Amino acid sequence: MENPTRHFYDSITCNYHLIFQDWEAAQARQARLIAGWLEAQGIQRNAPILDCACGIGTQILGLASLGHRKIWGTDISQSAIQRAGAEARKQGLQFPLASVDIRDLAAWTPQLFSVILAIDNVLPHFLTTADLHVALSNIRDCLTPDGLFITSVRRYDELRRERPGGTPVRCSGKGGGKAYTFQEWTWKACTDRYQLEHYTLKTDNTGRWDMKKRQVSYRAWSLSELAVAYHKAGFTEIEIMEEALSGFYQPVILARIGKKNMQEKED
Repeated sequence: MENPTRHFYDSITCNYHLIFQDWEAAQARQARLIAGWLEAQGIQRNAPILDCACGIGTQILGLASLGHRKIWGTDISQSAIQRAGAEARKQGLQFPLASVDIRDLAAWTPQLFSVILAIDNVLPHFLTTADLHVALSNIRDCLTPDGLFITSVRRYDELRRERPGGTPVRCSGKGGGKAYTFQEWTWKACTDRYQLEHYTLKTDNTGRWDMKKRQVSYRAWSLSELAVAYHKAGFTEIEIMEEALSGFYQPVILARIGKKNMQEKED
């Protein structure tokens, strides 16, 4: 059966960079932020890092350009992985890439990692408590005993109350062509789930327009619900960095297994 999340990211691969006003600048900015978080957590530059939702390479390309060499990238979308590889080659970078569902990470992993990243609202793709548990457990099993899991999520505590209809229009484009992207959200009655429809409108130098619409489902997990899920998956040291502290546009969650759970994992 076709995985809807995989299908969504396969279909948006060629246009994903248009989500950003300037994708190359976003790579550099996000990499600097992540590098700062890692330094603050005592993570050395030679520590092995896995970006388990690397997409077309937004974070992993930036980190590689900063000198992180022990990095791996995985994503559920094979198309995204192919583009990430192509973008890396353009920049003279090289790192292992593979198409892997987060729920299958433990079966795939070639080694344990000091850091696992899943940046930009990845966990809400898991729509059930069971799926979220499987995903977090696989991430836990791929970490070294003192490893760190970093993710970011939308601030759903407020969004669940407001139930907005979508996101503002964003304009991007270089070299004469322009693109506009925005999202429409349809909330399911009496639930914390919504269907996201992502629109891309592009024009070229001839003035012709092209419109694409893609859809995928999300679950608006609150931070407290995620904390419960983290604990059930074996994470005991959890820190939430607000935007003002992290510099990122979403809350950032830092999680470690903790001393008690480290011993249980080793046993």
